[in-house]
Amino acid sequence: MKLHKWSDIRHKRTREREAEVARLHDEINAEQVTLRHLRELLGMTQEELAEKMEASQSQLSAFEARSDRRLSNIQKYVEALGGKLRLQAVFKDGKVLEIVAN
Repeated sequence: MKLHKWSDIRHKRTREREAEVARLHDEINAEQVTLRHLRELLGMTQEELAEKMEASQSQLSAFEARSDRRLSNIQKYVEALGGKLRLQAVFKDGKVLEIVAN
């Protein structure tokens, strides 16, 4: 049996973890991501998220399937996932403006 140095194993695990985090970051930062996909990328079930949002699993399922959602509900959803919602307006000339809530 071949023995390995802990430092070699630790560095390999760190590199593998960094690659996984980078892959997830790229997926999340993709141009379009559904709320369901975002929840799954973060490893949370509908039941877990519904509990944090003080809703039922069926309400959360319907919310994820809906095509027209209130911004305040999307904000609650993202915050329950542990994130912060940021809204940007992107214009043809490349200008990007962040829209903040009052």
